[in-house]
Amino acid sequence: MSSVDPRILAVLVTHDGAATLRRAVAAVAAQTQPGIELIAVDNASDDGTGALLIELLGPERVLLSDRDLGFPAAVDLA
Repeated sequence: MSSVDPRILAVLVTHDGAATLRRAVAAVAAQTQPGIELIAVDNASDDGTGALLIELLGPERVLLSDRDLGFPAAVDLA
């Protein structure tokens, strides 16, 4: 967790979403509300999504599932 306790936890759940990840992460980063923390869950993508998430967010903010959990279970995992 960051040195500032987040007031908002944003969870990004994705499956084969590499084409739109940069925009999605940038949109969260552009928010003016302080203390937003972003965690991503990748549902077993095979298009490089997991590696791109780690590049953009760092490994401590990315959970990689070995199977598609579906949205609710992926949010629970986060």
